[in-house]
This record gives sequence, structure tokens and C-alpha cells, in this order.
Amino acid sequence: MGRRNSVATVNVDNDKGRIRLRWRYNGKRCSLNLPLNYKKAHLPVANRIAVYIENDLLNSRFDASLQKYKALLSNNARIQVLEILPVKMSFRRAAKKLIYHFSLRKKIRKL
Repeated sequence: MGRRNSVATVNVDNDKGRIRLRWRYNGKRCSLNLPLNYKKAHLPVANRIAVYIENDLLNSRFDASLQKYKALLSNNARIQVLEILPVKMSFRRAAKKLIYHFSLRKKIRKL
């Protein structure tokens, strides 16, 4: 049987490809399912909400209705995540071009 943390901790889990936050409050297990896929680009948003919940738990300001935390995931948070994606995609394209460039250089050297 596992030991429970005495300090409030919020775990970010993968639940069937979606992000779920889980923690304990007054001896009961609570969870918040986020409408985001479990991807590297979405994890910073989930971690930010997790830290916010942890701070509220430690300072006795926890909102049991979870409306306060669902509001954090407004359209602004989704827009920030979507702004990150094109940058990473363009980086991947640049990396592919760079790899192609170096592979061509190796082929030329062999000739």
C-alpha cells in the first residue's frame, strides 16, 4: 500500500491521450480533465494550472467547484499553445533541410 503525500501535489497524467490533473483535497481524490491532447506543446499550460491549484491548496483558497481553474483554460491559453506549434514545425522543417544539406556534403566528399 502506497504512502500519501502530506504536501499538496498535483499530478499531470495521460488519460487516453488527454491531459488530466489529479490531487487530493480533504482526503478525497479530485481530478480535472483538460480539453487538450497529451502533447509536449500542451504540457506547459497544464503545468501552469497545476501550480496554480497547488498554491491554492497550500494557502487554503481551493475552489472545490473547479470553475476558477477551468477559467484559466480560456481562449487565451489555447491561443498561446497554438502560437507555439508553428514555431516548432518551422524548426523541424529547418532541421530537415539542414540534415539534407549535411548528407549532400557527405555524398560530395565521397566522390
